[in-house]
Amino acid sequence: MDSDSEKQFFKKFIGKIFVTNIICTIGVIIYLSIVFLLCFKYASFQEISYFEDLEINIDKANSNYDAAMTLDECVCNSSLVIDGEYPQKAQVEDAEEKYALIVISDTSEFTLKENKEKSKQKYINGIWLDAPYVYTSLKEIGFKPENIKVLTSESNPDFNESQMVSALHELKEEQFNGSYNNTATIANIINAIDELDIGREDTFVFVVTGHGDKNYISLEADSDDIYAEQLHDIFKNTKPNKGLIFIDSCGSGELASKLSLDDYVVISSVVNDSIGFADRYFSNVRTFFQNLNTMSTDENHDGKISLKEAVYKTRKDALAYHGVKKYQTSVKMQMFVGKKTSADMWLANWNYPLDK
Repeated sequence: MDSDSEKQFFKKFIGKIFVTNIICTIGVIIYLSIVFLLCFKYASFQEISYFEDLEINIDKANSNYDAAMTLDECVCNSSLVIDGEYPQKAQVEDAEEKYALIVISDTSEFTLKENKEKSKQKYINGIWLDAPYVYTSLKEIGFKPENIKVLTSESNPDFNESQMVSALHELKEEQFNGSYNNTATIANIINAIDELDIGREDTFVFVVTGHGDKNYISLEADSDDIYAEQLHDIFKNTKPNKGLIFIDSCGSGELASKLSLDDYVVISSVVNDSIGFADRYFSNVRTFFQNLNTMSTDENHDGKISLKEAVYKTRKDALAYHGVKKYQTSVKMQMFVGKKTSADMWLANWNYPLDK
């Protein structure tokens, strides 16, 4: 091979290597881009993956909450979605009397580190606002004002809050009128339940929202917090036909698991001892009770919104709320079902006509 031929050969050889390197580089870039996009999509999904399962624990004969059903096993699916609230004319009078006690146990505010001033505005009255929301929702499903009591840790609740103006006015007129002591203490909780005089054929709802952990609920207005053992002792002798306890606080899942009350369904706002989430615009407890009066909650369209249907709808609403997604706080609710109750229990029979 002469020198000119050798030069030509090496030029072609080097050219092929150069082109091959370019093609390989482009291929690697495309490959890495695809991998990056897939990883980003997977990571984004993983951020909320812990919301996917709803745990419903069934109390067996040994009085331990130790069995569970998955979300798919306990809620039926339907393509029919109806938005809006049930018309008031569709309500039917339920035979039993309905009683409720709402406890706003601790309204002390907290802020997020990245922007304390902006965060503070978002959380002002975040816990206190649970009171008008839950109170209004209970009245809409047939609870009479005279059968509801509201206790709060606030010595001077903010009735001038810009949200829920009319509901706050009704709450003040009907509950904070001096007819009973509204301070959230252990003694007043016991007195309120005694005064409600709940019978064996009645419905009773107990709601407590505030701060806490896996062992207790903080009572800001009391010298002591209220522990799981105390809650158990308070409710063990109150045996309604339908009993619901809703605890919205950090650690409420583990706290709820310790109650083991045969006559109650106990719902926690978080799973086990997770940290909870609430602000001015969202909390699990207020969303849950609003969903008891929302037609799209009724998955099987039987005119009765069961507790498990309301929990299922609340979980979906929590997933859609930007604050929950941004801060990745746990709102995976748990339901503990006493052996004399059912996850299918409902609080109002709407008896509305609906073609399936």
